[in-house]
Amino acid sequence: MRYFFRKEHRLRKESEISPIFKEGKRAFVFPVKGVYRLLPESPDAPTKQVLIVAGKAYLKRAYMRNLAKRRMREAYRLNAPGLLLPEGQRLHLALLYVGRNSVATYAEIEHSVRSILAAIEKHLAIDANGGLNSENNPQ
Repeated sequence: MRYFFRKEHRLRKESEISPIFKEGKRAFVFPVKGVYRLLPESPDAPTKQVLIVAGKAYLKRAYMRNLAKRRMREAYRLNAPGLLLPEGQRLHLALLYVGRNSVATYAEIEHSVRSILAAIEKHLAIDANGGLNSENNPQ
């Protein structure tokens, strides 16, 4: 299977980014924080779009911020195809690096991204079942 992370899979418009932080739900697994928002499906937009952020407040050096973003991008690229969304929905996701002073290893970042995607999928499963997780539902 080939994995892609193309330009159309990135969030770029401020009008799409700011509502994620205002209305979105959060998931946190150190050193990555995820903020996501579900929207109705649009015929011209991909089902999953992501914003990758490594802020200067956490990592002072540009080469460290770039390394953190590169590792988060790669972890998302490899693990996002496994995320299943409800029919007619699309996902806007912001991944923020919040580790301080040094960049975590790729394995740590991948674990965080994978856990955040699993938490999102679990939350979507709870919402799809009317507030009940299918594992806890005896029927």
